[in-house]
Amino acid sequence: MNPSSLPATLMRGGTRKAVFLHQRDLPAHARERDALIARLLGSPDPAGGQLDGLGGAYPATSRVVIVSPSRRDDCDVDALFGAVAAHTGEIDWSGGEGDLIAAAGVFALLEGLHPCTEGVARVRIWHGGSRARIDALVPVRDGQVLERGAFCEDGVPFGSAEIRLEFLDPTDGGRTGPLLPSGSVNDRLEVPGMGEVAMSVLGGSWPAVFVRAATLGLSGRESLAQLERERRLKPRGQALLEAVSRRFDLASPGAQTALLGVPAPALVWVAPPAAYRSSAGTDVTAGEIDLVARSTLHGRLMATVPASVSVAIAVAAALPGTLVNELARTLPGVPTRIGHPSGAAAVGADVGRHQGQWRVEKVVISHGARRLMSGRVYA
Repeated sequence: MNPSSLPATLMRGGTRKAVFLHQRDLPAHARERDALIARLLGSPDPAGGQLDGLGGAYPATSRVVIVSPSRRDDCDVDALFGAVAAHTGEIDWSGGEGDLIAAAGVFALLEGLHPCTEGVARVRIWHGGSRARIDALVPVRDGQVLERGAFCEDGVPFGSAEIRLEFLDPTDGGRTGPLLPSGSVNDRLEVPGMGEVAMSVLGGSWPAVFVRAATLGLSGRESLAQLERERRLKPRGQALLEAVSRRFDLASPGAQTALLGVPAPALVWVAPPAAYRSSAGTDVTAGEIDLVARSTLHGRLMATVPASVSVAIAVAAALPGTLVNELARTLPGVPTRIGHPSGAAAVGADVGRHQGQWRVEKVVISHGARRLMSGRVYA
């Protein structure tokens, strides 16, 4: 089966945008499915513009989500999140894509995959890439999904309804590894060209490597434009992640990660709270954030702080003794306010010790999500 057209819905979730498709409408063979999806988004395109498809020619908008009724008893729907490379058409199914989970909850209700419970509908989503369960709490009024609202998030110019996401046991230690790969909240590692580097490394479903901004010769307050001019940032970041991958058996960045479906760690550099100007032109004061953070994911600088990275930061801030915990101005049980290039975001994490090991009980974050259009997309 390789249809020339199929039903599709274009949705925004958080600071991401994606084409949502039903698994039932796609070819069963993964290679045929991926080729069709790439074509629908306008890839491969040597110019990278995706002019002949629905892709947005930008990593945050060249996305696809495949949704189906869940095969698990504890979930309502299964969702697979893919990032389509504009130039090559390759699809990375390993990414966290926490932002789009909010949209997946809305999509499930709009498409009748879960009943619209009056008030708040809880949609239990199995995230195929991270192998984790996330619950989306979607507002419902008069039997209809509430998509309009006043909830605003930095990096998005318009408001929408607020979708609360609950990441349940987001570091389950399955194929993605334990919460603390080394067993320690802090590590020191020899990195080629950088010497011995102090860091905190998280594994699990949302892996991340944390270093102080000063380690990379940065203040942590740099804008995206300033970071793009930092010629030493990319090679240093690559060297850091490769050293961590070798030492702690985490996925290394690159094509193999996408093929294996295992999430590669984000690189996050943090600093104490300080004032700066966001990419939207607003002033972020030191008093309204608990730390500043900048990050790369799959080698790309992040203009905001994606939900997957937010989860990792919140967990690291809640774990006593981590580099992030020592820098952040966070109180137990209170969401961590993260200053990122586009503004600020608040994320809460509950952690505890079980049988002598740290365990994450739940991470809570809110995103906006809404349907942009629905109809048929043509290959």
